[in-house]
Amino acid sequence: MRITLMVAAAALLIAAAQGPRTRLGVVDLEVVFEAHPGKPAMQEELLQLRDTLQNKITELEAKAADLTNKMELYKKGSPNRDTIEKDLTLVGRELEYERNFAATSFQKQKLASREKIVVEVNKIIREFGAKNGYTAILQQRMNIANDIPTWDSVLYHPAHVDVTNRIIDQMKKAAPPENGK
Repeated sequence: MRITLMVAAAALLIAAAQGPRTRLGVVDLEVVFEAHPGKPAMQEELLQLRDTLQNKITELEAKAADLTNKMELYKKGSPNRDTIEKDLTLVGRELEYERNFAATSFQKQKLASREKIVVEVNKIIREFGAKNGYTAILQQRMNIANDIPTWDSVLYHPAHVDVTNRIIDQMKKAAPPENGK
């Protein structure tokens, strides 16, 4: 896959060097994603989901603590303590399940929400590229370790081909007005 991308990038760069009609653009999708008008609503939805999931976990933790306190009132081997220990085991299992469920549910929702925005942004990029005569718009990525921009398939590009801000402008124009404004 990486070799295919490098070959494609090389072909595009050769074509750009040979023909005046070839036009390349580079976009930083992380910057576009951060500027997306739907991101605050997505974050709020995720916070609400997190709080709902955490409330269930907190409720079970309180129940487990209550059972632990009750259990300590009885001597080992007493029928009441045995019953409470069984209940505590069940609550512990339920708590473990809820923690796993919460982590999985939150991650799935986060990915689904992000995917909606990415699909929309990709559509805007395609429309932008076609409307403005680009042969290709390539994705720039930031290397987290050292904050150096890298590209999956580009070895070099002049700064003037970076269309990130223009994509953000078009995305904002395409976004519906907030609260009827």
